[in-house]
Amino acid sequence: MVRNIAAIAPLLCACGAEFIEPNPPRLVRTRIDYQASSTAEPAVWLVVSDLFLEHDEDCASTVAWLGTSIRRAIPASRAGLLELPAVQISPCTQPNSRAIDPAAIDAALRGAEAAFPGHAVRAVIVYANNVLLAVPAQIASALDAARRLAVARGALEPRLWALLPANLAGGLRADRTVIWTYAGDPAIARQIVDIAAAELPFTSDAALVTPPLQVFARGPAGVRVFKVCQVDKAVQLLGFAGDGTPVSFDPAHDTQEVIHEYGRSLGAKPNIWTILQPLDPEALRRSLKVFGVVATPAPQGQFAHNAAFHVIDRRGRLARIIDISKPDAALSAARRLYGGS
Repeated sequence: MVRNIAAIAPLLCACGAEFIEPNPPRLVRTRIDYQASSTAEPAVWLVVSDLFLEHDEDCASTVAWLGTSIRRAIPASRAGLLELPAVQISPCTQPNSRAIDPAAIDAALRGAEAAFPGHAVRAVIVYANNVLLAVPAQIASALDAARRLAVARGALEPRLWALLPANLAGGLRADRTVIWTYAGDPAIARQIVDIAAAELPFTSDAALVTPPLQVFARGPAGVRVFKVCQVDKAVQLLGFAGDGTPVSFDPAHDTQEVIHEYGRSLGAKPNIWTILQPLDPEALRRSLKVFGVVATPAPQGQFAHNAAFHVIDRRGRLARIIDISKPDAALSAARRLYGGS
């Protein structure tokens, strides 16, 4: 899209503060509201039980009840469900020396992400503690460390749901809290159901690209010539130049010299930045269709088009299409596909 930059300069020059003409322009305001599409992502959860029970024989049944209550509360997701192996910190004895290994939790989360390639997996860690004492600092910090490990490697930060006695947080950075009363209490199960229904399944941008929204097709009614002085960044102008992606729509014009100059003007690093050029018109047509790109011819031989991040897997297949305003999400998706590198 080398040629779509040239028209911006005269467009902006015509709308400066010194703009004067015998027939002053008429201000026209217009607005279009729309909702972007989204897709449900897999529901992944991991239970961390940190319970204390007076009778050892009650431990297994209570841990099983906890897991069943959470499992039944998770709503179905078309993208899939995955319950990770539960972590039981102690045999319901809560010794002062008990601890959690953040790296082990992160390894489990990595396995979940690998099970759903191409998806934006955000796991839920469910921590349960039934004792009316502050959550030990080493437990709270370990859970927080597990979440930070995911973020550090480019994954989505896991959510943390905590089952705790009333008014007890103990420095735990929980996103949702369920009031623990006693094991087997139906009220606990109902709270988990309500929270799960409100939060799950997590969603992300659907792999769809919306064509440019038409504000003016031929200009406002009754006006033969009009100028556009300012638009919101999210608005794409039909018939005017706009920001482009590094994919050539005009191979005849975009020679190697032109492409080189285009990259130089943007400060592109040749070792990591590549402009794609189709082999022939049919290859161009197929590529635009697969990648969801709408290119509209504009004045002076330019193109107006939509823009997005296209994430390609190791086999050269299109894995995700992510909104151009979300570079962090695109980078995270690419890191997940390529093992966090």
